[in-house]
Amino acid sequence: RFGAGDSTNGVITGRIGYKLNDSTAISVRPSWIFTNNTSNNNNNSSNTDGSLRLPLTVDFNRRGFVSPYIGGGIATNVDSNNQTNGMLTGGLDLNIHENITLGLNVNFIFQPDINDTDWEAMTLLYLRF
Repeated sequence: RFGAGDSTNGVITGRIGYKLNDSTAISVRPSWIFTNNTSNNNNNSSNTDGSLRLPLTVDFNRRGFVSPYIGGGIATNVDSNNQTNGMLTGGLDLNIHENITLGLNVNFIFQPDINDTDWEAMTLLYLRF
């Protein structure tokens, strides 16, 4: 994971989907981010706070090699501020094997309480079963 100055030490993610038709599905894509590294106000520090991302997405071309998705949801504890904020998300799933998907994801997180907008990008590996 990389983004607006705040790196992490690990992410666990998943995807639960429901097909609407042969080419479209909706999914919940939760991610738990471990050990935020906060770089606010030139105070670079590591802490043990975790952070949750919980987007709901619409997935297109779900049977193709490239499957784009877009959606929105919530992000908790961004910048270790103990707040829950709205976010927009989008990305691509690359279905490289019947049971393996490589995901490329971008999140935009709105933090009106501190007048900030963060972005982050992640590469994800899904094992499908």
